[in-house]
Amino acid sequence: MADNQLVPHPSDRIICFKVGKVKRENLYEMTRKYWKVNILRARKATHALAIIDGVVQAL
Repeated sequence: MADNQLVPHPSDRIICFKVGKVKRENLYEMTRKYWKVNILRARKATHALAIIDGVVQAL
C-alpha cells in the first residue's frame, strides 16, 4: 500500500470540506473554520479532510 493512501477504519466518521484557493489563512485554518454545517453532524466526525480540486490536501 502506498504511503499516500487513506484507508479509513470502519468506526471513522469523516467530514470533507471543499476548499478553494487558500488566501487569508493556512489550509488547517480554512478546513476548521468558515463552514455552514449542521453542528450535530459535525460533532460526530472523527476526521476532517480538506479537498482541493478533488484531491485530499490535508488530514
